[in-house]
Amino acid sequence: MQHSKSVRKTSPKESHVEFFLTAEDTNGMFEWFTLVVPYGDGPIYHSHQRADEMLQVVTGELKVKLDGVLTNLMEGDICYIPRGIPHAYTNVHTHQTVRLMGLFSPAGFQTFIKVWETVAKNGAPDEILLAEMAARYDQYPHGPPLAVELHLPVTP
Repeated sequence: MQHSKSVRKTSPKESHVEFFLTAEDTNGMFEWFTLVVPYGDGPIYHSHQRADEMLQVVTGELKVKLDGVLTNLMEGDICYIPRGIPHAYTNVHTHQTVRLMGLFSPAGFQTFIKVWETVAKNGAPDEILLAEMAARYDQYPHGPPLAVELHLPVTP
């Protein structure tokens, strides 16, 4: 089986996503990816109504908020996030990045990432655009990024 490798290259201070298997490779069944999370980075507190997600910490330590509960994931730990469960994560360590392996099923995460990058180039989207993106790409906001909730300093 041939597979795609779609890489988003960014500066060391930003997340880096690499897709090993995409929707095209799996007929839309799932996406398999790696994600590098630098200090203070991570998504808003959100949920997916149509997709399940699984993350495994390959290196580092990840602070996760899953359905309102905070926990730390260490190297080797796996977190299963069923559809409908709000979740967010961040890296709270200034001296290390976190590397994750992830699975998103059914596929759709890569498309969302591409659209989000285009939209974010023009600054923070307004509430109407956020609502449209949530419905279209199964990314429903529930709160701010975990780094904001934890009051992590912007510059370590």
